[in-house]
Amino acid sequence: MLDATIASVAGVDAPDGVYGTGQTITITVDMGAPVQLGGSVSAFPAGLTLAGTTNLAPLTSPAAYNTLASQLVFTYTVVAGDDLASLAYASTAALALNPGTTLRTANGVDADLTLPAPGAT
Repeated sequence: MLDATIASVAGVDAPDGVYGTGQTITITVDMGAPVQLGGSVSAFPAGLTLAGTTNLAPLTSPAAYNTLASQLVFTYTVVAGDDLASLAYASTAALALNPGTTLRTANGVDADLTLPAPGAT
């Protein structure tokens, strides 16, 4: 019997703190089950849109395609003018894959990329 479990976002975590321009913030998305990137190989397969359309945290882990991982790690570099509000993710749809990229369980079930409401985790 094939496991049809759907991986979905169980939580989003980023360290509290005060960050200056040029410092990096690691944002971890817990997928609740192991997932793997697949499809078209891209140097930038997925991103997490932070509030405002110009702030994007690129996926940094897993760095390899077809590697199972229960967490997705995004790294954001603080730019001049960022503040607490602009560093929150933008919406429940802020986690996105580039065209041709997939995020699936080992059995090929597409992951649900819906994030908790901003501020909920």
